[in-house]
Formats: sequence, C-alpha cells, structure tokens
Amino acid sequence: MIETLRRDIEALAPAAAALEPDAAGRARLMALALDHVQSFLGELADGPSNRSWDDVFASPLEPEFAERGRDPADVLAFLGRSVDRPGITTASEAIRQADVALAAVEPVSTPAKKASCG
Repeated sequence: MIETLRRDIEALAPAAAALEPDAAGRARLMALALDHVQSFLGELADGPSNRSWDDVFASPLEPEFAERGRDPADVLAFLGRSVDRPGITTASEAIRQADVALAAVEPVSTPAKKASCG
C-alpha cells in the first residue's frame, strides 16, 4: 500500500513542479512582480484616483478561468492594462492633497512638559 501511494505521489510530481518553482524560477517571478509594482508606484502620483464603472475590466481576461495556468507576465500585463492603468480607487489624490495641506500648515509649538522624578 505504501509503495502504491509512493508511486502515485511520484507520478504527480511533474504536475506539481510548476507550483513549486526553484530558486531561479522564484527570482524570475519576484523580478516580474517588482517591475510591476515599481511601474504602478511610479505612475501613482499622476494617475486617476477613480474611474467610471464603464471602464471596470473593459478588456476582460479571456477565458476568465483557464484550464491551465497562465504565464505570470501575461497576468501582470492584464492587471496593468485592466486595473492599474485605467485607474483604481486609490488614496493617491487624497494623500497628495493632504501632503500639500500639511506642508502649508505652520508647526504648532507646545510648551515642553517638565519631567518629574517621582
């Protein structure tokens, strides 16, 4: 029985390998993700902070649920094209406006409290 289970597990190993990338595969995935995040953050200050509902997923992922896995670069490209670039509801504009408002406010000085040894 154990031998049968061992053979079954070994037969499934090639299919599971794609779910467990080696160090080089993880490095490639991390590089793709980092590039995507850097691009998103680089455009955040100038991007819209909201968008109309008509634009939400205007170019859907086809098929929405694939039978096989997708290339991570294709998934990130879809995310950038359909979510990030058209604009997502972010706090970018609110944060920018708050930063501008805070920069215009003069600091309020408060009297220092006397330390007591008690």
